[in-house]
Amino acid sequence: MINTSNHVESILGVRNYRILDLRPLPLEKRCFRLSEAFAAMNPGGAFVLVMNESPSRIFQHCKIELEERFAWETLQEGPEEWRVLITKIGVGNP
Repeated sequence: MINTSNHVESILGVRNYRILDLRPLPLEKRCFRLSEAFAAMNPGGAFVLVMNESPSRIFQHCKIELEERFAWETLQEGPEEWRVLITKIGVGNP
């Protein structure tokens, strides 16, 4: 689920960041959904990943699947919700 959020604007001081909320998805589908959203973005695009558990597994997935084409900035660290700004850098598709 991707949507825009005023909450992100208040955190980052910017507009038009999209939210990728993986909380409703089963664990086995979260990495696929992240890769799908990342592939649809242009370089320079970004979204805020929202999870209800530590995103360490997703971070490892990004390192392997997306290589050097992403920037990861933790915005909120639990205990009930994690938010990470993921930005697509470079050119090309994953």
